[in-house]
Amino acid sequence: MATRDCKTGKVRNTATIKPLQSTHNSSRDAKAEDSVKGKRLPAQPGQKTNPKIKVDSQKVCNEKIKAHQDGEKVLDFSAHMEAVRPCFNKFGQHEPATVRIKNIITQYVGDRDGCGIEELIKELLQNSDDSQATEIHFVLDKRTLPNSRVWKEWKSMQGPALCVHNNSVFTEKDIESIQKLGVGSKSIDPDKTGQFGIGFNVVYQLTDCPILLSDHKDICMFDPHLKYVPGACDERPGGHVDLQQDTNFAKLFPDFMAGFLRGQVSHAGSTIFRLPLRQPNANSQICDMTFSPPDVEAMEATFQSVEFRMFLHSSLLFTKHLGQVTVSVMGSDGKLQKKVEVRRLMPHSKQQQLASMQKKLLYECKLLAAGKIKPQQVTTGSLSYSMQTEDDYLKNDWFINQTFGLHGLLNAEDYKFLLSFYGEESKKFLPIAGIATKLHTKSLLSSHVYSFLPLPIKTGLPVHINGHFAIHSSRRSIWEHTSFGKWNRVLRDYIIGPAYCHLLMDFSKEVRSPADVKRWLRILPEMVKAKDEYFASLVGRVYEYMVEADLPIVPVSTQDGTISFCSPNKCLFSPAQSNQVVEAVLLKLNQKVCIYSEVGLKFKMATINKLKFINSVVVLDCLKSLNLQLSQPLSKTAFTDTATLNTMLGFILGEVASRDYGVLEGAPLCLTSDLTLRLFSTSSPVFIDSEYSSLLPELPHMFLHADVASNFSFATNQKPSGPIRSLNFAQLGELLPATAEYMDYKWTKQLWAFVKTHAIKSEITQQLSPLLHLPLVPLSDGRVVSLKDASQILSMAEASKNMQTVTEAMGVLRLNPTLLSDEKLTKSDINHLSTPFMLNGALPSSFLKAIDMDNTCNVKKIKMEHAEILLQYLNLDHEAIKSDVDLQKTTMSLPIFEDVDGIYKSLKDNSGVILDSCIPTHGVAQWMEKSHCILLKEKTVYNTLYEAIGLEKKNAVEVYLDDIFPSFQQFDAELRLAHLASIRTSVLPLLEAYADSVTQERFWSRLQLLPCIPYKMELLPASHFKDPEVELLSLLPHLHTLPLMFADDEWLPFLRKAGLKVSITECELLQCADAVTNLTTAEFSETKAKLILETASNGTFSKETLKKLCEIKFIPQDSVPVDSTLLELSPSVIPSTQYMSLQQALMYENDKHRHVFRHCVLCWTTRTVLPNWAVLSTDLSEIAAAESRPTVADVCQHMKNLCDSLPDKISLSTFKSFRKVVHYCLDYLQNPCKCMKRKCDNCAVIKSLKHTPFICVKNRHLRVKPTQIILHMPADIDADLLYPYVFNRPTDMAKYDDLLHYIGAASTPSPDLYAEILHSLWLDFGSSHTLQTNDKQTASLAVYGLFTSLCQQGQRLTMQPLCLPSDKALMSLSTELVVPDSESLVKTIKDRGYQYMCSLSSCSLTKPAKELIFYLPEAVRPKLLSQLVKEQVVVNTPCDLSLDCPFYGTYEARLHSDKFKQALWLISRVSENKRDEFSNDLGRLKLVEVTCFHHLYGYLSEQGRTLENSMIEKITHVENTLGSAKLYIQHCDAYPGIAALVNEVAAAIKSIVCYNENYYIDSGAIVDLLNCASEEDIDQYLIEQGLNTREDDMSRPKPGTIISKDVRDLFLYNPDMVFQPKEYVGYAMKNGEDLIYAKVIRETEQGEGEEIKPILRVYDIDTGRGYPVQVNSTDLFKESRRQSFDECRQIMISNKKSPAHSAKQGNAIVEEAKRTVTKLLNEVYSDPTLWKQRDKVKKMLLLKWHPDKAGDSILANEVFKHLKSEIDRVEEKYSLSDDEDSVEEQVYEWEEVDANHKPPATKKDQTDQLADSESAAMKGDIEAAQPWLKQAECDLVTAQHLIDANTGYEWAAHICCEVIRKLMVGTIIAKQDITTELESTRLNTKLFETIRRIPNAPSDQLAVHLMELNKLKVDETTTRQPGTFLRNAIPSQVFDREMCMKVKNLTIAIKSLLSEFLNNSQPMTDANTSKD
Repeated sequence: MATRDCKTGKVRNTATIKPLQSTHNSSRDAKAEDSVKGKRLPAQPGQKTNPKIKVDSQKVCNEKIKAHQDGEKVLDFSAHMEAVRPCFNKFGQHEPATVRIKNIITQYVGDRDGCGIEELIKELLQNSDDSQATEIHFVLDKRTLPNSRVWKEWKSMQGPALCVHNNSVFTEKDIESIQKLGVGSKSIDPDKTGQFGIGFNVVYQLTDCPILLSDHKDICMFDPHLKYVPGACDERPGGHVDLQQDTNFAKLFPDFMAGFLRGQVSHAGSTIFRLPLRQPNANSQICDMTFSPPDVEAMEATFQSVEFRMFLHSSLLFTKHLGQVTVSVMGSDGKLQKKVEVRRLMPHSKQQQLASMQKKLLYECKLLAAGKIKPQQVTTGSLSYSMQTEDDYLKNDWFINQTFGLHGLLNAEDYKFLLSFYGEESKKFLPIAGIATKLHTKSLLSSHVYSFLPLPIKTGLPVHINGHFAIHSSRRSIWEHTSFGKWNRVLRDYIIGPAYCHLLMDFSKEVRSPADVKRWLRILPEMVKAKDEYFASLVGRVYEYMVEADLPIVPVSTQDGTISFCSPNKCLFSPAQSNQVVEAVLLKLNQKVCIYSEVGLKFKMATINKLKFINSVVVLDCLKSLNLQLSQPLSKTAFTDTATLNTMLGFILGEVASRDYGVLEGAPLCLTSDLTLRLFSTSSPVFIDSEYSSLLPELPHMFLHADVASNFSFATNQKPSGPIRSLNFAQLGELLPATAEYMDYKWTKQLWAFVKTHAIKSEITQQLSPLLHLPLVPLSDGRVVSLKDASQILSMAEASKNMQTVTEAMGVLRLNPTLLSDEKLTKSDINHLSTPFMLNGALPSSFLKAIDMDNTCNVKKIKMEHAEILLQYLNLDHEAIKSDVDLQKTTMSLPIFEDVDGIYKSLKDNSGVILDSCIPTHGVAQWMEKSHCILLKEKTVYNTLYEAIGLEKKNAVEVYLDDIFPSFQQFDAELRLAHLASIRTSVLPLLEAYADSVTQERFWSRLQLLPCIPYKMELLPASHFKDPEVELLSLLPHLHTLPLMFADDEWLPFLRKAGLKVSITECELLQCADAVTNLTTAEFSETKAKLILETASNGTFSKETLKKLCEIKFIPQDSVPVDSTLLELSPSVIPSTQYMSLQQALMYENDKHRHVFRHCVLCWTTRTVLPNWAVLSTDLSEIAAAESRPTVADVCQHMKNLCDSLPDKISLSTFKSFRKVVHYCLDYLQNPCKCMKRKCDNCAVIKSLKHTPFICVKNRHLRVKPTQIILHMPADIDADLLYPYVFNRPTDMAKYDDLLHYIGAASTPSPDLYAEILHSLWLDFGSSHTLQTNDKQTASLAVYGLFTSLCQQGQRLTMQPLCLPSDKALMSLSTELVVPDSESLVKTIKDRGYQYMCSLSSCSLTKPAKELIFYLPEAVRPKLLSQLVKEQVVVNTPCDLSLDCPFYGTYEARLHSDKFKQALWLISRVSENKRDEFSNDLGRLKLVEVTCFHHLYGYLSEQGRTLENSMIEKITHVENTLGSAKLYIQHCDAYPGIAALVNEVAAAIKSIVCYNENYYIDSGAIVDLLNCASEEDIDQYLIEQGLNTREDDMSRPKPGTIISKDVRDLFLYNPDMVFQPKEYVGYAMKNGEDLIYAKVIRETEQGEGEEIKPILRVYDIDTGRGYPVQVNSTDLFKESRRQSFDECRQIMISNKKSPAHSAKQGNAIVEEAKRTVTKLLNEVYSDPTLWKQRDKVKKMLLLKWHPDKAGDSILANEVFKHLKSEIDRVEEKYSLSDDEDSVEEQVYEWEEVDANHKPPATKKDQTDQLADSESAAMKGDIEAAQPWLKQAECDLVTAQHLIDANTGYEWAAHICCEVIRKLMVGTIIAKQDITTELESTRLNTKLFETIRRIPNAPSDQLAVHLMELNKLKVDETTTRQPGTFLRNAIPSQVFDREMCMKVKNLTIAIKSLLSEFLNNSQPMTDANTSKD
């Protein structure tokens, strides 16, 4: 067939390859192609043709038009419009086939590198099975076929390939289907396996051009790249050859046909695919996977692997047709070698039966889809069969079940779903499922899901599961949602689950032995092993269907040991922990028991609750249902022995709740003590107390057997009921007779044992009431009596041993437990149980009653030692004795009372009296002898007993008042002293403790008047003597001194109470003060004065007395510790020889206060200062008007006095002393006030020191004022050169910088300061005198300082006029000077009369003057010469080639190239600190616009007038601007042009680069670079110059560069880090993942006097944006170092230590990390002002400690767990609300927290606060505030205009922010003073804090508004700078009208709030003050 080559036009013979077309759009595409390619007919003569209308349509239109022109009547023009068709060019949405296929594969592959060879083989198996092929053959063709007989495009595809051959052929429908991308015909065919997935498209993983040959008739080629098949296009990306029509194709291209394995496989009746493997140089747009020779060998190895062989075995389990798979390899020699052949073997009958069932099911499903039958009418069936898969080496046996149709009862929802699902025109599914398990294997099967072929979905179950699933196209998961997900659930519940049950049931028929049972159990599913919820639900459905269908599927054992299967509803399941004895008994009772516990466990896990498991209830029910004979011996029953019966009872009773033995009613388990088995019956209960059966020897049938009784017990509070009882006292009392022969001592002991076991002490009397008639109590006379008879007998069990001895001696009848006690029944037990029924000997009342009734008792036997025992014993129960007269009589009849002679007597016939032992006896004896009573010794321990029986005691106070005091003076000295001692030691404590107030007052008054102290042969009261410990009383002469015998610590307290003088009166205090001045020595005077102050401060004196005391001069002065000469020059206020008063003096609070302040040094010339020991109380200091601190005015005046009194020349010692005094004064002045406001009195006084020369510099004779001092002189400024105008601050005064700065000293030299120096030079020298040498130095340095300070941010010059030196060393006004910015102009315009400014390079300035002068204000700025005289150019002859000129293009390309920029960078000599600026300036070269010309002229013009003779012709010219530059060059024929041109261009380049900065660049080097012909020549030139062109690791990254992943882990976040200026850091981007390099510029100042936490620090950083970015430290990461070799070695050594040491060290590290995390979170969350930082810190900590980021270590895991728990804790504890109410509450809460964290205020703080409040209340400057407030109103109007114009919303929001700031600044100025820093701040928080301190300010409401503004994320930065929002949004995109209106409304609210505040509290003006 002849064809024409599309490129050469030559005709050649070739076969026709028809383009493959998509039948889906074939007709439409054909029409479109015809319309595009069809030729148009020529138009008629004179007739125009519409190019957009087809020819036939054009003809019809022309005819109608012509008919209309000829006057013919056209009836219906629109009727002919059907023939009109517009012609369109190709247009529409389009996607290349490569992109579509790549997307399909990507969707299939997902996140994997690619699909494996097994998945590709699986897809090809699927296609073959769908085409009903029974055999498939895979051949790896490793040959490289000849390519001489193929078309040239195909030559590269003749390499190795994978061939696939099967025994089926392609139909026309198959050919149409395989051409469709992602929309295959299988989607609507329920009989096709490949409904889902990508099918044939998977081959594009291997090849770019797959081909196939079907039945040796059709060749199909797929070429999505359109490069291998001639004629392939986007619409038809491939080709098709019909070999029957084109018979020459095989002959023309035999090498191509050789790829179809001619001669190796049969072509007729089969299909063979050839997939040429993609070569490494293929450059595929579909897939990157290529196959080199090693890759081909690897594929061959895969085909030979055991895993691949097993894969083929499992692939044939559920295929419909495919039964054999063969894999071969064809080597390069052309020999075919078979590697593996897998065959499927199954019975032919089963195969036919299966095919028949599948065919019938397919037919019925079609009827169901057509609506002809219902879902439940589909035939159900199940088929189980054995199958084998084998190859030459391996054989597998399988047992498979195939189930068809819907099993079980459909619920309404599923029924409705199936009707709609099968009625849809969508994918159809067959209700078929299969289960397969491998036989003869010991290991569990690695189960998979099959959709007829295995899927990469594991189930976790022990079988393979096949079903017609709805799966995703990736074939890696099944649908869970939509209708497909519902179908999968129906398939699971009604098909797969029943299929699993049928498999188990059919498999159970093959069970013959325990080994078979184990295999059966292995395939029983287990829910916990299911991989996901779907398969877990499947397991549940399997067990549910077993029960629902009542299938005989559970293995059970019989009594003879055989295995059978029964329904789960009819058997008993053994639990996990089975009881073999119980199971054996049940088997004997012919019960069906499943002894395999795992079966029941799996049923339980599947939540099947209807089954019977062996438990107590089930076993008990079985036993009750048996008809066993009653009352039989145990040996004749099924239980045989007691051990078995015990096991059964233990099993049943182990699960009985609350010991409810009623459940045993009717159970044949009751074994009594006579070994007879009976039924448990409530009517005949039995006792479990078998050990007490001997108490009732005649009733053995009422007790359980001892071996069985141990199974029963009752709780303490449980009342026995049912057939089991516990023996109690009531039952025992009923069953026991009153007397019996067997009631001997042994029986009594047994009865005691029963009582001991069952009795409760608190209820013993009630419990033993049924046993009162029984003999239980043994007595001391040997008898045993009943409890009833023992009620009058004494029991001494609880009495003391001493009382037991006394009662034994007295012969009292009592309890004797020894009579019955033994090892088991102790005496304590008998005492414990008998005592409640007897008289308790522990109670004295009982004892007295017993001896009163006992006639055998003899009280005369009471001995002397027994008397004290009885007194102590009876004293314990004195209350009972006191209330009973009989007991009193019995007590008094006992001989137990001792008289004063020591004889014990009875008081039965006598009375007794007790005298206090403290009173001397011989003084009262005669009085006591007159009474008729026994005088008893006083025994205080028995007072209560004596009182109970009526004994009385005489009061000692009354004895002294009535008998001793009246005759006290008549006693001798010894007796007086004895009575005083008695009063002191005994009487006074009793008086104070017990006497009433009247008695006390009477006693004290008599004692204070009693003459008792001897003085000069007489007795005087104590009030005539002074207390020796009160020293101040020594100044009063009328008081006596105490005798030595009374002047000790023993007598002084008593005498002070008796009237001794211990205090001083007000009059006496003044007398003491007057007496101080008369004392002889100063030390003695100081001591007494100090005593007077202490007394006055501590006493309660009247104000009048204290006022008089303050006026008395009794305080001696203290010396001033300064140089004597200085003291002489500046004397003190009061001479040192005189005494001072307290009036208006300065005092020290304490000695430490003195050392800190030293008032005597601070103000000896202005105030009187008290000595440090003179400490005054608060009241005294207020009366004296004394102060603890000098006022600021006192100290400042003191400094002025010193400076005024000092002469110019003073001695060195005086100078040092003066400097020391100045330091003390400055130390003090730093503290009183820190507000530094203009209206503050203290600060104003401090400000007055501005002109006081108290600073010493240079030498001792030079004292200067603060205004002449520079605190921080820059390093580049030599202060010595500025003498005598400015001085550097002395180093010893560095700590006073803040104070000196406020007084007038400059922190750094300001531009105004330098301007003043220059102005002073101008005044000194004028404009006509040349500066001298030293003055030139001063002027040069002043000029340098002026411009360097102006270059700094925030500096400006305000002083006018400005004087500068000229180039002639003359001082001139700056406006008269001209800057010579162009040397060529200077040379050209000589003698024009310009006075040039001096060269700034002579002043050490590097920047050009033309740049620096623009830092000056315009009013004082010198003119540029280039501004006065301008150079103009005229292009006379432009370049002829214009934009096509190659010469200027080459120059422009060279200037714009990165290589040229790099070369300039390398040849430059720029200092390190200017490298970044130089890099930016090099970027100007890319903006240079080059223009070419032939002739260009330049001329000069001065103020618009052209200068004569100034026009010259130029070959280059450059115009520099701030943004770009324009370069004019003269045209040349070849680059780079003439040498002069190159030199001029080099100079122009240098001027462009150095436009902003004077960099040193060699012009000759630039010329050499321009002469290089190419970039390679530039590299060679740089190498010759010794410059490195390679990339150097020492090069630093530019700010803004993203940090690469390989070094990302070196950047760590630590909240404690502090960053330094110039440091490279990592900056977190908004997405939270990327880090960029940034460079720290500076740390921003946030306050003074407070230490800022690292987490609160704010930094300005350079991120490469061209402006600083202000960030918080939480946004920054510090670069860490990698561990060195030594560090690694230390780690290795530490790891070799003992495990205990390593564990201890690791625990310490973990705990330290946890503490750090907790501390940081507490700091951030507890401070509400840091709420913005919370998320940042939380995110950084999570990233830092996440195990995936920090390494999966113990440290990371432990700290990460702790971190999450701590985050939950602090977020719950410190949560923030979002509503408005909560915002207001937060404001209050913040203020409260801030107040609570302040330290307690000292006196100094209170003074400071008072000063602050006074300062805040000072009158403000309302006039200065008005401009701010007016400007704010104007700005608000502007913002409203922008909003109304619906444009510039971000600017409107920005203006509103400015309005708020100006309103707040104006408010502060109106109410108080404001600092410059605060006035220029952009932070509203600082302004708010200042307003908050203003009294009555509306801070709460203002805080609410500001918080709302903060919520909107509106501030000065976000409204104007990009990069502050997420997703790279810019402000204009974020701010819309709605947000802008919210901002405006908030602004108006703040304006109204502050305006109302200002109007209601206008500051008081001076006029108002004067009027008042």
